[in-house]
Parts: sequence; C-alpha cells; structure tokens
Amino acid sequence: MAPGKTEKAALTLAAFFSVAALAAGAAGQSLTGLDQELSQVISRISPAVVVVEARTSQTKAPLFSRADLNQDATVSAVVGSGLLIDSIGHVLTIFSLVEGNEDIKVEVDGKTVDARLMGVDRRHDLAVLKIEGVHWPYLERSAFPPFIGRLALAYGRAIDRTGYPTLGIIAGRRSDGAYLMSGSALPGLLGGGVFDLNGNLIGIITSGSIDDEAGLDSHWGGMLLLPAATAFSSADRIICCGGRAAGYLGIETAAIELVSAAGKVVREAVVITAVDPGSPADKARLAVGDIITRFARQDITDDRELQRLVATSGTDSLITIEFIHGQADRTADIRLAPNPHRTGPPRGRRLAADGNRTNGLPDEIQRRIDSMRIEIRRLQTDLEQLLRRIEFAR
Repeated sequence: MAPGKTEKAALTLAAFFSVAALAAGAAGQSLTGLDQELSQVISRISPAVVVVEARTSQTKAPLFSRADLNQDATVSAVVGSGLLIDSIGHVLTIFSLVEGNEDIKVEVDGKTVDARLMGVDRRHDLAVLKIEGVHWPYLERSAFPPFIGRLALAYGRAIDRTGYPTLGIIAGRRSDGAYLMSGSALPGLLGGGVFDLNGNLIGIITSGSIDDEAGLDSHWGGMLLLPAATAFSSADRIICCGGRAAGYLGIETAAIELVSAAGKVVREAVVITAVDPGSPADKARLAVGDIITRFARQDITDDRELQRLVATSGTDSLITIEFIHGQADRTADIRLAPNPHRTGPPRGRRLAADGNRTNGLPDEIQRRIDSMRIEIRRLQTDLEQLLRRIEFAR
C-alpha cells in the first residue's frame, strides 16, 4: 500500500476510534466524568493560549484551507494562536502566521499588547515573540512525547477571540518528526497547543490540514503537530542566541536509561534516532543507535540539554564527543557546521538593540554567556512561579 494511503487509513481509523473512545469513556469513566475533566483542563490551560494577530497592508492568508479562502485575496490581518512559555512574556507560535508582517499584537489577559519578533526557526516553522510584563499561568512541555493511539485535546484561540477545543487521536508520526492528529481543524487552531487529558502540553499545531505531500486530500480534516520537546528546544535557542549562528551537529535524539545485566538502572543517556545525510555527525560516522555519553567534556543525560549545548557551541567549533557504538566506547572530534536550517531572525530584519548577541567577544566567552542566559531565564521563571504560589496561598 502506498504511504499516502497508509496514512489516510491510519487517520480514518483514528477518527473511528476517537468516537469509540468517547462512547466507552476515558479509562472506564462515564461521558459525564470525561466532560467534567475536559472542562477543568480547558479552564486551566486557556489563559496561557493567546491570540496572535499580524497586520500589513498586503497581508496574504497563509495556511488556511484552500477550499475556503482565495489565496490571491488580500485580508487586513492574519490571526492565529500562540502559547505563553514563561512568565516573562515569551510567546511561541508558527512563523507562517507572522512572516512578512511588521505589526504583531498578542491578546493576553483580555488585553491587546504589542509583540516583538525575537527570532524564527524556518525548519520547524516556529517563531518566538516577546511581550512586556509578568504573565501567569504559562505552559511547560510534557516530559512525554505524543503517544500514537491516545486521545488528545487541541486548543487554540483566534476567531472572535473564542477558545476552540477539538478532540482527536494521535494517529501516527511522519518521517520529518511531525505527528498526525485526527479531528476538525479551524484556522484559529494554528499555533495552538495539543494537550493530553491531564492538561500537559505535548505538541504545537503547525498545520490545519494534511498536505498533498502525504498523499492525502488537502481538504481532509486533520492536523500536523510538532512535539513540544522539539518546539521548546527551538525556542530556547532563539531566546538564548538571538541572531547568532547556532552550531549544527545533524542528529535527532531521545533520552534513555542504561540498565545493567541485573536490571538496575546505571545512568541516563541519549541515543541517536536519526542522522542528517552530509552533516558533521554523518561525516564522523555517528549512526542511529549510538549512545552519546559526553559532549565537550560534559556528561550527557538529557537530550534537550544536548541540543542546547550543540546550539550554543556556535559554528566551526571543534567538539569532542564520547559515545557507545554497539558494545564499544568511542571518541570522535567533530567540527560543528552552520545550521542549514538557520535558526535566527528572519531575512531582512535585525534584532533590536537589546538583542541577545554580544558582539566582538571570543566564541568561548560568548558560549558561556549564552549558557548563563538560559540558566538565568530558567531561574527567573521558577522564581516568578514560586512568588505567584506564595501570593495565592496568602
């Protein structure tokens, strides 16, 4: 069976099992119980899902259903969703919503405020915006990836500023790392979040219809979502490094546990799940299944931390990587390359004067500054969260 037909069949089955799951209830609970739980989840996540509006005199309507909108029509604004990812005003959305638009606004806490474009990741169609003020609550990524076959909640806020929840099934994963989800996709869902039934963020919606590349009809009701771990790692690089060229190794990874013959967990590590052809990792003969244990003399136990270290090392850095290939311990000296997918501000734009890049510093010092900025940001968000909890407890 052709790949397109396989995916279409999977999505059709997902839609069927979505109805079956609702009929049976979640984990044996009644429909009434499920309804109450979903209401609580939506009430909790709703304030952190914001409206993103981008305006220009010649705004086109991107990503909306080709069956519903004339692509040559000029509209006054493009409206979609975004996610508050920390208490200091960083908003994660999709680049296609803000591309080419200079006037960007975010509606949060019932107010419309100006937003500044921090940077973009064209590979994953992501953008990070910055709004002023302290904001609560905000969303944190789930520790778990989307699970195929599980019921999930898509939620966005755009059209008429109303929240749009949609239930669906995580139906499968594409070769580019995006996940397929069944369910109706309104334009306002673009840039919104996908949550498990406990309200944990597991993905960001990057497309409101399955495109023709998948071999499916473009009008078929389904969504593509990027895993939250990937989206947040990209956002970290944008916030940390701004327009500075990020280092590129060319691998995708996942966190694992190393277990002894007796079944005892020895340590956590990171396994390579994909290698980009022609990348520095490919040239150094790293392979799928290799386990990375150290990067630049630092122990590696978390795949997100590895991605951060690679990005902040900068281009043309010579890095020593220690890894396990089969049963053998190996070491490779790898020179990082410029990222061909380019994470940074869009072409033709400059970061504001208070951008994150400190010019004229040696690479090693710049890497340390970038690393400190990420840690400061994490500590600041943790502190804001603690202060809010103390204030609420009073």
